[in-house]
Amino acid sequence: MFRSTGSFAASIMGFALMLALAGPAAAQTIEGRFCGRLASGAEIVHAVTELRTTADGRLSGSYTFDDGGTASSGTLSELEAGEGRTRRLVWRDRYGSGTLVITFDQSLQSFRGLWGPGRSEPNARWDGRLCGTGT
Repeated sequence: MFRSTGSFAASIMGFALMLALAGPAAAQTIEGRFCGRLASGAEIVHAVTELRTTADGRLSGSYTFDDGGTASSGTLSELEAGEGRTRRLVWRDRYGSGTLVITFDQSLQSFRGLWGPGRSEPNARWDGRLCGTGT
């Protein structure tokens, strides 16, 4: 009996070590080209948001949106590595900078978000779905 208990304990410890080395199961990286829409002035316009997870776990990327028939672009950066599906980023483009808060679905294939200029509370739509995965 003692011998099998020892084997069981060793198995449990080995499994725990394997989990610790593998990291959390939910630590999927967020990466891709997301097609969607954002609020620009009084309009909802087409936008493409490209995101990647940096080596230190922060989100970084760029975006392009329809700006009255021409394309405007900007950058996105997460100042501190976020956790989970809701992330807070800083956007920057020719109009200024501000905050974008996005929440991804469970599969990390789409997000819904709100953005705002400067230090104002985000309240304007910004969403996206991995390009090529439906509407």
